[in-house]
Amino acid sequence: MLLEERPRHASFQLQQSAEKLLKAALIARGQKPERVHDLVLLAFILDPTLLVDDRVVSAARLLTLVGSRSRYPDRIVEMGAEEDQALLEAARMVRDFAMRCLPT
Repeated sequence: MLLEERPRHASFQLQQSAEKLLKAALIARGQKPERVHDLVLLAFILDPTLLVDDRVVSAARLLTLVGSRSRYPDRIVEMGAEEDQALLEAARMVRDFAMRCLPT
């Protein structure tokens, strides 16, 4: 599994990748991204109508939580294969959302 050997680093990189994609989509739209790590906030800035897609909000929330935990060693929670898969799916969902938000 992706997160087995280095769970803290891998989960941080998943969060960072999703954050960079959201910020890149904002820049592509001519907007200046906020200096935050909150993926839910960034997603809502990209698409204020996001309330209709709870899956993207949940994915962004999960990645934000895991990302903040990985920054602080005392907050790390051990995860198993099921959680690994959930993180990967969350990252894919945020990626797909960011790609849909790019200008055509």
